[in-house]
Amino acid sequence: MPRILPGAGEAHRLEASEAAAKLAADVAYIDPPYNQHSYLGNYHIWETLVRWDKPETYGVACKRVDCRDYSSAFNSKLRCEDAVAEVVRCCAARHLVVSFNNEGYIDRATMEGILGMRGEVSLLALDYTR
Repeated sequence: MPRILPGAGEAHRLEASEAAAKLAADVAYIDPPYNQHSYLGNYHIWETLVRWDKPETYGVACKRVDCRDYSSAFNSKLRCEDAVAEVVRCCAARHLVVSFNNEGYIDRATMEGILGMRGEVSLLALDYTR
């Protein structure tokens, strides 16, 4: 069992920009989607566990039916840059740690520009075999 930090934990189910603006923290970890595949579709099992519901499902993976209808600016090639910039702009955390890869809709220079709106940007690039 890992050591847990003392104090009460919190769980919130908010859109990213709403959470960024409302929740204060020293550090925020941001892991934006990289392509057209939504987190709801990729992590539908976790969503069902959190909601503790029994949704109608479809397909071999038994995805939640609401995965079909869910739409997010983060999964749109035309809208994701603005969506990520909004989260970064309104984030109440003092420091941001952003997970990012080179296969997404936003290229490295653009992401560095978005993050640079807040001040200094430090980069740790890791080679990773897909």
